[in-house]
Amino acid sequence: MKQYITYEEPYANQTFTESKMHNIYNTDVNKSEYPDFTDWLHDMIKSGVFETI
Repeated sequence: MKQYITYEEPYANQTFTESKMHNIYNTDVNKSEYPDFTDWLHDMIKSGVFETI
C-alpha cells in the first residue's frame, strides 16, 4: 500500500495512506484550484510537497 509523507506544516513528518490523502484533499484543498483529487495528488508529489514512501 502506498503511503505519503510531507515535511511541510501543518502535517510535517506525518505519513498518510491514500485514504487519508483523500481526507486532506476534502478538508484542506481549494477545489477551484484543484477540482480533481488525482490532479492535486500528482501536483503535490511532482512539486515535492508530498513524497511517496
